[in-house]
Amino acid sequence: PMVLLVNPSLPAKSVKELITLAKSRPGKLNYASAGTGSAIFLATELFKSATDIELVQIAYKGGGPALAEVIGGQVPMMFITVAAAMAHVKAGRVLALGVTSLQRSAAYPEVPSIAESGVPGFEFHLWQAMIAPAGVMRPIITQLNGDLNAALGNADVKERLSGLGAELAGSTPERAAEFIRTEHAKWGQLIRETGARVD
Repeated sequence: PMVLLVNPSLPAKSVKELITLAKSRPGKLNYASAGTGSAIFLATELFKSATDIELVQIAYKGGGPALAEVIGGQVPMMFITVAAAMAHVKAGRVLALGVTSLQRSAAYPEVPSIAESGVPGFEFHLWQAMIAPAGVMRPIITQLNGDLNAALGNADVKERLSGLGAELAGSTPERAAEFIRTEHAKWGQLIRETGARVD
């Protein structure tokens, strides 16, 4: 999952307060992103759509520079990965208002999910999958899938990735393919609805 961050100077200390503030200033509240089409951009577009608020994108050349601007107070808010935000949240440089998983993240148990903060059903995950070229023989796919699921079940791997805020989800090739199709349809619809150009 990602986490919704704000600079401590912003007069919003919860997701509900942020939504109220944005609605009182339509089109006046900026957010930092890594550019149109980035995960930060898509998470924000989904949030805007789910809450009927207007936010203005300030694009940077990556999540790191964007986060630095939120920390510095040049831009008041952004979504970013749980791992990238962790040290800054703990140091009090930024406030974490909500996580994008349906339930709270083990990395931030004290931070509510956005879904439980007045935006029912809100969910956004960055995800990664291992893919292979079309035509790879089925026994090879089966072997790779088994090895990957075994690695994800390893206690050391689980501990390391969970400590970074990752949620591990092994799968079958068929379920992974269906998930990718579902994600493609979901984001295609959002991009068409918002008129965003994603290169």
